[in-house]
Amino acid sequence: MLQLGKGKSPTTISGYKDIIKGYLVPAFGRVKLKDLTPLALQKYYNSLYERSPLSGKPLSAKTVRNIHVLFSPALQRAVQLDILKKNPAQNIELQKVKRFHSEVYDVAELSQLFEALTGTDLEVPVKILIYMGCRRGELLALTFDKVDFLNSTITIDSNTVKVKSQAITKSPKTESSIRTIDAPYSLIQLLKRT
Repeated sequence: MLQLGKGKSPTTISGYKDIIKGYLVPAFGRVKLKDLTPLALQKYYNSLYERSPLSGKPLSAKTVRNIHVLFSPALQRAVQLDILKKNPAQNIELQKVKRFHSEVYDVAELSQLFEALTGTDLEVPVKILIYMGCRRGELLALTFDKVDFLNSTITIDSNTVKVKSQAITKSPKTESSIRTIDAPYSLIQLLKRT
């Protein structure tokens, strides 16, 4: 029996469930597999670029692709089990996903930010994010036992994610995400005072 998200993280499984409940079941839950056509799928995907049934706003090409990437293998499994003769999602055309381009602060902007944060509750977390290049979830999982004050390093080896309304701390997706980074002297001194 095929299991949804076997070996996947809780956040991935939660995302799969959201796609199934929010998009696939409402659109195709009453359609018999044998009656599901490539044209019906293509029309549905095209409609999502115009308007989400959940938010009423257009979905991004990435979100529509995520829906397709979940649905198509399930339909392919139906082909393997001789429930369907052909996968109706096989030749669907999707819009290209736009590449993300980040904006980076320059030195003057960082100085201005640090000055504004001095003495506030945000000073330490923002400086850790910037100096250590860690993600928000990695920051939320960071504990003082991961700070080596003697050698001025910080080890990032956990990630806190939100699944529904629950926060879960887990290991990162890949081994390369676990790292020990040299921390600037000023950050170590700030952490000592915390």
